[in-house]
Amino acid sequence: MNSRPVFFRISRNRRKAASAPAMRPKALSGSIAKYSRGLALSVLTLIGAPAVSHAVDYYWNTGTNTWSGTFWSDNATSGGTTGVLPTSSDTITFNQSSVNGAETISLGADQSVLGITFSNTGTTLLQGGGVADQILTIGTSGITINSGAGAVTIGSLTALQSVAIALGGNQSWTNNSASQFTVINGIDNGANLLTIAGTGNTTISGIIGSGVTFSGGLTKNGNGTLTLSAANAYTGATTINRGTLNLGGSTANGSLDSTVLNMAGATLNYTRTGGTTQAFTTTNITAGANTITAVATNTLTLGSLVKTGDATVNFGTTGTITTSTLNDATGILGGWATFGGTNWAVANGAGSAITGFAGTYTMTNSVLNVGASALSLVH
Repeated sequence: MNSRPVFFRISRNRRKAASAPAMRPKALSGSIAKYSRGLALSVLTLIGAPAVSHAVDYYWNTGTNTWSGTFWSDNATSGGTTGVLPTSSDTITFNQSSVNGAETISLGADQSVLGITFSNTGTTLLQGGGVADQILTIGTSGITINSGAGAVTIGSLTALQSVAIALGGNQSWTNNSASQFTVINGIDNGANLLTIAGTGNTTISGIIGSGVTFSGGLTKNGNGTLTLSAANAYTGATTINRGTLNLGGSTANGSLDSTVLNMAGATLNYTRTGGTTQAFTTTNITAGANTITAVATNTLTLGSLVKTGDATVNFGTTGTITTSTLNDATGILGGWATFGGTNWAVANGAGSAITGFAGTYTMTNSVLNVGASALSLVH
C-alpha cells in the first residue's frame, strides 16, 4: 500500500506535498485537526513570546570596598558565585550573614537596583566614591532595614561623595531596627509616592523633590519617628498614619511645599528653629487620636480643618497654630478637638490662633451646653 504524506497546518497558508494529491481541509477533521490547531498556537506563542527577566538576589560579601561584581554573591551565607554586577531588576542585601562589621561602600558610578535590604549588624555607609557625586536608583522593592541591623547612612556632605536617590516607582523605606536610618542628599521622587515605615527612626536631611518633576507625595506609617530637615519641594499630599513626623528636627531648616496634610492617628511636631511658618491649605483628620504641636516661636497654619468619622485631634499650647475653620454653634471647634489635652479647642475667626475655651461647660442629661464663665456639671 502506498503511503501518503500528511502535513499538519500550523498557519493559515495551506501547504501541499509535492508528490501527493491536494488534501482538502476536512481531511484533518476531528481530533487530528484539534491537535493541529493546538500545536500551531503553541508554536506561535513560543516564537512570539518575549524573554522573561527574573530578579536575582545578590549579597555583599566583604566589608569596606567599591561597588563591583567581584563583591556581589548569589549566596546569602558565604561563598557563592561572584562577578555579576546587580541591575535594576535585582535586589541586593548588605551583607552575607557571615559578614558583619562597620563598612563603607563607595558606589564608584551611578547604580540601579530593584530594592535594598540591610542586615549588617555593624554600621553601613553608602557614599559616592570620591571621583564624582553618584545617583542610586531604587525600584519598587524599596529599602528594608532588618531588626538587629546597625545604623545605615546613604550619602555624604563631602564633595564628590554624595549619593542622590532616584525613585524608580512607588515604594516603602522600612526601618525595623533600633538603629538610625539617615538619608543625607536629595531624593528625586518624580510622581512617585514615598512611604516611610517601621518601628525605627529615620532622618532625611536631603530635599524630597530634588528633580524636575516632584508631584509625588509622602506617607508616614509605623510607630517610628521621621525627621525632615530640608526645604522639601514635593507637592503631593503629606499623610501621617502612624508615629511622628518631626518637621525641622530642631534645625534652621525643615519645610514642605505640600499643601494637603492628612492625619490618621499620628503626631505632627513643627520643631524648626528661627520663628518660621509652615502652611497647609487643608488638614484632614481622618482617623484615630492625633496630636499637632509647634515650638514657641513658630506658626503652623492648618487651613481648613476637615474631620471624618470618630477621629480626634489635640493641639499643643506652645507656638501659634491657626485654622480657617470656625467654631460650631456651641462656640468650640467641636467635641473632637482639644487644646492642651484638657480643654476644648476654639478658633475665634478665620485664620485666628487655636486656643482653649474660656467659658462655661454644663452637662444636662448628657447634653453639652456652653456658657460664659466657669466649668460646671449639672446632673
